[in-house]
Amino acid sequence: MSIKMVRNYKRKTQRASQYSQDDLATAVAEIKRGVMTIYQAHKLYNIPKTTLLYHVNGARGMKSKYQGRPPLFELKMRNGWLRVLRRWNDGDLVFLGKKSYI
Repeated sequence: MSIKMVRNYKRKTQRASQYSQDDLATAVAEIKRGVMTIYQAHKLYNIPKTTLLYHVNGARGMKSKYQGRPPLFELKMRNGWLRVLRRWNDGDLVFLGKKSYI
């Protein structure tokens, strides 16, 4: 009996996409300044109350600007590697053993 993976996964809920990271940061800042309560921020920004509570109390932080897994390469590093691979594809790079000559 073999189990097949789903080829086109579709997310069933829109939990984290209901609000942006900017909205979350603004709401947390306003709660910490005392401008509004967690409940008011929850209603205004459509962010779950527990999420706001975790961020205000410091139990959770904004670790990344990406949802899900972080990217393997940062943008600058990725662009550098793309230039190297393009040159290698064009035949400009020669690899000899463990050393490469650019």
